[in-house]
Amino acid sequence: MARLPLLPSSNTLYTLLTLLPWCLAQSSGLFKWNFSNSVGETLTACSSLPITLDGSGKAPYYMIAFAVDGTPATSLIGSDSSKLAWVVNQPAGSKVLLSVVDSAGSSCGTSALVYTVSAGQSTDCLPVNSAVEFSVSSNATAGGLSTCDPWGLLIRGGQSPFTVTLAPVGSPSVTNVTMPAGDNLYTYINRASPDGSILAAISDSTGKWASGTPLVTTKGSSDTACGGAVSSSGTTSNSPTNTNPNSSNTVTSTVANTQSLAQGGSSTSGSNAPSQTNDATILRGLSLFSSAILTYITAGCLM
Repeated sequence: MARLPLLPSSNTLYTLLTLLPWCLAQSSGLFKWNFSNSVGETLTACSSLPITLDGSGKAPYYMIAFAVDGTPATSLIGSDSSKLAWVVNQPAGSKVLLSVVDSAGSSCGTSALVYTVSAGQSTDCLPVNSAVEFSVSSNATAGGLSTCDPWGLLIRGGQSPFTVTLAPVGSPSVTNVTMPAGDNLYTYINRASPDGSILAAISDSTGKWASGTPLVTTKGSSDTACGGAVSSSGTTSNSPTNTNPNSSNTVTSTVANTQSLAQGGSSTSGSNAPSQTNDATILRGLSLFSSAILTYITAGCLM
């Protein structure tokens, strides 16, 4: 049996998430990637898939598998750009959006497909689920998210400050936003292209990923001015989180107005989803500087 690549430590993942937007802006070259062999839309669990890299990145390289409604996983795929391979580390039935990054944080956005994982001959590669609750839920409905609609994300557990990763399917652009320490609510004003899909993944200050990663379809207008509406974060008193005292806060400006997550529509995820504002919910509006919304944009990611 082929030896499986070692998983990066939580500190490695946290470093990648922290440096990703800045380092890409400073990188001098781009790389493209693809599976070396045709895989279609289905990937076999625990199979090893060779990856072809074109261009100059900084070794080592990692695959981030964003599992829809599940827990994302970051795994080492190799240091030699001519011998890269990813082991499909998501269980059968999972749907995954993929992104390759190098050690400097350079990336080419997301895969053009959301792949489906089928059962394999082994489950030895699959990570053990953590007993510690750390999850994200959203208030999006089955009808999708219209342009300029607010998309509410509620985080339970984990250690703040949290990083929100907004990843449109098949996009050369992925956005990472670091929330202020103590905040566990995020309202994203949808500016993604219509007739597509966008995923929201949450990681905490220790590098752990939250379970329940939501993906919604997008619709509506291509006019994303949205009347000047801005994405914001806040807190709710009925969803306590731990704060990492060693983490710095990259967003410092607050505004007096509050913004309710309930504007995004009713919940479809039961008791774990954000509900309409009540006496137990305290929302604190927060204006995010454009420099705090860290977007890295490249072109021609998949060959």
